[in-house]
Amino acid sequence: IFSKLLAFGLEAWRPDLMSPVDSLYNETHQIVYFTSFRAIAAFGGYYSLAPSMSGIKNNQLIFDIYRSFAFSYMKHKAKIEMRSPGKLLEDKDDNNIYVVNAKTIRSLSATTFIHKLEDRRTKTDRCVKGKKKSNIHERTRVRIDNPEESDLSFQMPKKAPVDYFAPTEFNDFPVQMRFKYGQYGVALPLLEHHDKSDWKTMDKETFMSNYGNDVLKQYNIPTPEEMAQKSNDGWDSEEEPIAVPQDIGEDDGMDQTVFINGWGIF
Repeated sequence: IFSKLLAFGLEAWRPDLMSPVDSLYNETHQIVYFTSFRAIAAFGGYYSLAPSMSGIKNNQLIFDIYRSFAFSYMKHKAKIEMRSPGKLLEDKDDNNIYVVNAKTIRSLSATTFIHKLEDRRTKTDRCVKGKKKSNIHERTRVRIDNPEESDLSFQMPKKAPVDYFAPTEFNDFPVQMRFKYGQYGVALPLLEHHDKSDWKTMDKETFMSNYGNDVLKQYNIPTPEEMAQKSNDGWDSEEEPIAVPQDIGEDDGMDQTVFINGWGIF
């Protein structure tokens, strides 16, 4: 691209975003862009972006992309910088950080387990040699004291083990909800047992005997007999009864990326 700039008498790539797009000066930059783009594409310079040959050969499309990027997107940013010098740099710093918000409804046990998995994944990604790099950089997750409540906090999963929920939150659920989620069992031991490795490979019966039943003691789960009593608080006898699920091992929409005792924690 530098040789083409010099060939057209330009010292640097510096289109005038505040002037008309079809000015002689900007038209010259457009020609340099077009010829450089075609040359780079011909030698596979954009291979990682997987462009289609039909797109590369579409001259009008190539010109439209340039004009949109330069005289819409970049012009908008230039105006912001002119009004508030340094603003774009501040936004860039902010956009590279993701503050992890709180999910009050989720248990400390589930949250701690998820954070450990996330930290392990991030560490592994950094250590993998030969991993293909991309221009999309993952934002840095930052955990602060007293974070704001997540907008997603109270979006209820279709299926989740009972210990996904904080006991205090779960025990305030309507009786129908407590009964529904109570059918899905337990995924994790109590927090103090997370670092043990034996529970991760136990069958369900052994896990419940060694760990799961202690977890269930924190949760007020109504029994089928209690649900059948119309006099229960919060129970509307005219509501359609909730059937006990028979296929609790199947996935009906909940993203299950980590399976422990048959449950996807995420």
